[in-house]
Amino acid sequence: MRNAPTDWLRLDNAAKIYPATHTEEWSAVFRVSVTLTHEIDPLILDQSIAASLRRFPSLYVQMRRGLFWYFLDKPPQSLQVRAMRESEPPCRPLRDAEGVVFRVLYYGKRISVEFFHVLTDGLGALTYLKALTADYLTRMGLLDKPQEGILSLNEDPMPREWEDSFLRYADPHAKGSWAETPAWQAPGQPLCDGALTQCLMSVAELKMAAKANGVTITEYLGGLILYALHSHCTDNRPVKLSVPVNLRKFFPSKTLRNFSSYVNVMLNENAENMADVCAEVRRQLREQATKETLRHRMSLNVNSERNVLIRLAPLTVKNMALRAAFVLYGERLFTSTLSNLGGVVLPDDMAAHVEYFDMVIGMPHQNAHTFGAVSFRDTFVLSVTRRIAESWLERDIVGLLRHDGVGVQLISNGS
Repeated sequence: MRNAPTDWLRLDNAAKIYPATHTEEWSAVFRVSVTLTHEIDPLILDQSIAASLRRFPSLYVQMRRGLFWYFLDKPPQSLQVRAMRESEPPCRPLRDAEGVVFRVLYYGKRISVEFFHVLTDGLGALTYLKALTADYLTRMGLLDKPQEGILSLNEDPMPREWEDSFLRYADPHAKGSWAETPAWQAPGQPLCDGALTQCLMSVAELKMAAKANGVTITEYLGGLILYALHSHCTDNRPVKLSVPVNLRKFFPSKTLRNFSSYVNVMLNENAENMADVCAEVRRQLREQATKETLRHRMSLNVNSERNVLIRLAPLTVKNMALRAAFVLYGERLFTSTLSNLGGVVLPDDMAAHVEYFDMVIGMPHQNAHTFGAVSFRDTFVLSVTRRIAESWLERDIVGLLRHDGVGVQLISNGS
C-alpha cells in the first residue's frame, strides 16, 4: 500500500502511561458514538469496517512489549475486526484476546467505536467515526457522493496522520517542572462496573445560559461541575477540574494520534455564586490554555523521556516507575474531568440521517466522576460516568441546568 506506516510505530508521548497502568479490570478506554435515524445493519457495517482498516493503518494495530518500550505493530492479516452487538457496559477494558486495541459496536440505531487511549484522542476517534459512518450510509444507498470534510475510505492514508506531533512541536531546550497540590476526591461506595448517565440538551438553551454568565458552553459546564462538587467538599483540599485541550488548535498538526494537553481549573474560595465560579473558570482557562503555556508543558513531558537513564531502563523498570507516577501524580491532582469535543459538523445530505453524537469516557481510576461532551446541530449530550453508587452530582447538575432554563432529557444505564 502507498503511504502506509512502517511495520511498527512508537507510542506517542501521551500514550506511554496507559500500557503501564492497564489491567484486566481497568484501562483508559473512551467511546464516540453516532445515533442514526434507522436501525443498524451489522453486515453492511462490517463491510465499512473492513474498508476502514486500510484507510486508517495507525488504528489497525496491536500493542506489543519491547525491551525498552511498548510499541504498536501490524496485526496478522487473519485478524479481522467485526461489529459486535453491544451487550456490556460502555468502555470495558480491552482484553489481549481481542487483538487490536479498538472495537466497533452497534445497538439499535447507534454505532459506537471504543479506543484504548494509546491509539488516539477524541478528535482522532471522531474523525474515524465520521468516515466509517459516511461509508456505511453510502453502502446502504443513502448517500451517492463523497462527503466534503469527511475522510473517504477510498483515499490513501497520509503520513502526517500518524505523525507524533509531540516530538515535532516540543521545545528540546525547555526546562522547569510542574508542581500541583492534590485535589479533593469525592467519596462514595464503589461500583464494580460504574454507572453512566447522559443528559441531552438544546445547544441554543445552553448558549443562552452560558451567555447569561458571560462565558462559553465549556466554561459554563465547568462552572456547574465545580460549583456542584464544592457544595459537597468536606475538607480543605482544593476542588479541581481537568479540561483536555486539543493542541491542533495551536499547532498545524494533522495527526490522528494523540495530540492533546490539559488545563486544571481550581475553584476560588472567594467565589460565592454560579456567576463568580463561571468567571473564575473563564479566567483560568484563558490564562492557561495558551500556545506558550501548553508548549512548555508538552516539552517538559517529551524531554523527560529523552533522558538517557530513562531511555536505557528496561520496560519492567519503566512500568514500575510509571505506575508509581500515575498513583502519585495522575487523578490525585484533580477531582474530575470535563472533555468537550465541541460541535460536529456534517454535510447536509449526511446530517439528514443522523440524530446525535455522544462521547463517553471510561470509568475513572481514582476520581468518582468524569464527563464527556459533544454536540450536533441543536443536540448537546453530556455523558457522566461515575465509579460510585451515589448519584448526587448528576442530580445537582441537572437541577442547576433546569434552574437556568435548560431542559434536560436523561438516559441512564440504570445503576
